[in-house]
Amino acid sequence: MPITKDTHVAEVPTIAPVAQPRGFLPAKLTGMGLDLDRLRTWGSSGALAVLDQGLISGSNFVLGVALARWGGLEAYGAYMVMFAAFLLIANLYQSLLIEPSSVLAYSLFPSNHGRYLRILLRMHAIFCVCFIAAAGTILALAPRLNIRGPLVGALTGLLIATPLVLLFWLARCFAYVEFSPGKAVAGSAAYCCVMATGLAVAYATGGLTPQRVFVCTACGAAVASVCLLFRYRHSPPSTDDGPMLREVWVRHWRFGRWGLGTVAVAWAQTNSLSFTGGYFLGLKGVGGLNALTALLLPMIQVLFAAGRITLPRIAQRFARHGAGATHQPVIRAAVAMTGLSAAYWFALTVAHRPLFRLVYGERFMAYAYLIPVISLYLIAWAVVTACDIAFYSIQQPQAPFRLKILMVTITVLVGTATSWRFGLPGAAIAVPACATVTAVCMALRLRALWQQDASAALGAD
Repeated sequence: MPITKDTHVAEVPTIAPVAQPRGFLPAKLTGMGLDLDRLRTWGSSGALAVLDQGLISGSNFVLGVALARWGGLEAYGAYMVMFAAFLLIANLYQSLLIEPSSVLAYSLFPSNHGRYLRILLRMHAIFCVCFIAAAGTILALAPRLNIRGPLVGALTGLLIATPLVLLFWLARCFAYVEFSPGKAVAGSAAYCCVMATGLAVAYATGGLTPQRVFVCTACGAAVASVCLLFRYRHSPPSTDDGPMLREVWVRHWRFGRWGLGTVAVAWAQTNSLSFTGGYFLGLKGVGGLNALTALLLPMIQVLFAAGRITLPRIAQRFARHGAGATHQPVIRAAVAMTGLSAAYWFALTVAHRPLFRLVYGERFMAYAYLIPVISLYLIAWAVVTACDIAFYSIQQPQAPFRLKILMVTITVLVGTATSWRFGLPGAAIAVPACATVTAVCMALRLRALWQQDASAALGAD
């Protein structure tokens, strides 16, 4: 049971009813010291996590902008279609491997993370073999599936890059599991340097294509993965009878399958239009839509970093003190993330035209007026992210699953219909509208779960 402030005060004798208890001021100062230490720890870890995500999102943003400026509208559209496919695959991978490891690492292998990592690498290899088989089949059947032109090169690049990028993601995740975001920053810095070098070489030796952009990403991910995983090469063998591959996979599946709804919602609201609405928008329209959403990626990555650094700590509070101890941290995280997203939206709204011209030149200026509308998505997604942190931290990822599946269906249908009826403006309106509905429903579901837990606790007392 946690020690409360009443325990300390009641044990200290008093001289008179109006006098302060002896030891009260030192205890108060000690508590302030602990709060300051906690603030410094969270602040430094949060800054490193944001820097890590900034390096990754910044490098990917530079890749997309370079291709948009120098590769042509259709090449950029083809790249973004395959990038949307990559995000779907990566979100599936994240739900089944990365997110469960953030919560289950200390319960499955509390004293031997090296062995856990080796099992995760075997799971990674199985996942990638399945992906390569499926993507290779699609590539072989490309002419029959009407996949031609720049889409073929983009699909080839996707086939090369995906296994290596996912390995890099897994290596970065393990740095956060060990509460070492500085190691993740070092890996991301290596990724950026190699990718920038590859981008310069590609531009100097024939120009940028979707395939070359994916290959640059693959090279950076390969080098960064080696940097992050090299220190585990001499990991000591296990001395206990820990879970084997099959048991670890079962635990991951039981935990991560409920996260599939989250990744489906995230992908549907920002990337599904590259497929469903892309038929009505064409490759150029898809390029314009993704030029708009690309400006949202820095803040989305910040929210992702906030979730990555916050989730393990709140999950730790749940393990030690129960679900009630997670309420205030979740609310504080929600307020902070929503405030940051609102500030970012305001900055985009004020400076959207010069920013769009600076990033893309004159090529996409016809779409700049849609930025204040589509960027409202960020505020809603901050709420969704905070709710997901709450559900995952108390090991209840299944709670909003049906709601998420329903919202995926609605989002895809609404996005496709508005793209068909109103073109790109319709798609830009559908993205924040569906995200807002999702955020409200998620918040209401979380509130109901908290009230249910509180009633159960009162009944137990």
